[in-house]
Amino acid sequence: MSTVNITNNIDPRIARRLVEALNALKNQTVRVGLPDSENDENSGLTLAQIGLINELGTGDGRIPARPFMQRGIERAKKAAAQMLISSLEKMPADLAPATLKARGRAALNRVGAYVAGQIKAGIAEGGFAPNAEATIKRKGSSKPLIDTGLLRQSITWLVGEE
Repeated sequence: MSTVNITNNIDPRIARRLVEALNALKNQTVRVGLPDSENDENSGLTLAQIGLINELGTGDGRIPARPFMQRGIERAKKAAAQMLISSLEKMPADLAPATLKARGRAALNRVGAYVAGQIKAGIAEGGFAPNAEATIKRKGSSKPLIDTGLLRQSITWLVGEE
C-alpha cells in the first residue's frame, strides 16, 4: 500500500471545512488495481495474479519485475493528492453530512480514475525489462505488459469502506 503525505498552506477559514469533509470520508478508501475475478483465457490465471507476477517478477528470474503499478502510483500520487484537496476545498461549508459524504466519494472516484489512467499510460510508455525471445515469438511483439491489451484495459478502481 502506498501512502501519500499531504502538506499544503491551507487558508484557516477553509481548514474547518476540510476537517469536516475528511471526517465524512472516514473509513473510505480508493483502491486501484486489477480485478481478481477476471481470468486470462491463455493462462487460466486471474488478471490480478498476472499483474502481481509482472509487478514483482518470479523467484526463478524467468519473468523480471516490471513494477507498472508502483511506478504509476508514484507518478500520480502528488497530483492525486492535490485533486482531492482541491475538491474538498470547493465544497460548500453548509452541506448536510450525507451530501458531504457523497461529494467526498465522488472526489475519491475522480482520484481513482486519474491514478488508473496514469498506470495505463505508464504501461503504454514502456521502459520495462524486455521480453524473452520466446515471448516475442509467441506474441509477435517485444513490448512488455502488452499482449492482448486486456491487462492494461482492466486496471480499475473501487471506492468503498475499509
